[in-house]
Amino acid sequence: MPNIKLPDTEHVARAIFLPAMLDSSGKVSLAAFTLRHNEGYFSVSRMAVDGWLEDIKRIPTSPTRQLGGYCKMGVCNIRGLGFVYDEENEVAFDVENKATDSNKSHAGIIVVLSENTIKGDKTVLLKPLPTGVSATGLLMRIQTKLAQLAAKNYVTIGSVFGDGNEGIASGNGTLKIEN
Repeated sequence: MPNIKLPDTEHVARAIFLPAMLDSSGKVSLAAFTLRHNEGYFSVSRMAVDGWLEDIKRIPTSPTRQLGGYCKMGVCNIRGLGFVYDEENEVAFDVENKATDSNKSHAGIIVVLSENTIKGDKTVLLKPLPTGVSATGLLMRIQTKLAQLAAKNYVTIGSVFGDGNEGIASGNGTLKIEN
């Protein structure tokens, strides 16, 4: 399927895995937005597509990586995260459809620096970057913006906690379950 940009009116969900994607105070951490090697987008699920939550629940887990919930983000809010990095470089955010036959709700948050899509290599960005652009500094600014937006609407998935409840976290991103 083609990588079509999503409309501003849609919402996407970023899966949050415990313990790595929440910090010690229960807030969404920068680790929630790490690019894997040569990956050009942060995976999310389109909430307008039937079965999106089931798609999130199918993401592999392990004893040290359990699904805790997801963060709901508006596409228009993601696009609004763009910033000027320096006099010559602007950073823009967008969201594209990345659906496959096995994951129809798959989408990706792409980040573009001066018209070049940013790709990752774990904790750094793949080069070449424009002269004077710090890969580490740029990645941290991108992660911080996405984590701050994601923290505004963190929803727990109750099955992880064994009580069957799902809840929405408070606006400061702390982990709370509302019945």
